[in-house]
Amino acid sequence: MILPYFLPSQVENESERGATMVEYALVVALIATVCIVGFTQMGSSVNAIMGEGSDTVGEAAAITKTIGGKLNAQMKAAAKGSTISAGSFGL
Repeated sequence: MILPYFLPSQVENESERGATMVEYALVVALIATVCIVGFTQMGSSVNAIMGEGSDTVGEAAAITKTIGGKLNAQMKAAAKGSTISAGSFGL
């Protein structure tokens, strides 16, 4: 006599379990979509920032190479007995 009272509740629990699993799957899909969109946007921003940094480093390297070349020429001239002046570096 007690058995019929338990059977309907077990059937309801099974259907609720399936519904809960679908809800969790939808939440996981939504979170994954938000993460993908966010990381894509963040990646574009980081790429732009790194590009600007790369340009700045390239410009600094060019300036350093120019100054280094002038310094090397001045050091060679000094080794031969010439004098070095600050104005010869273009600063």
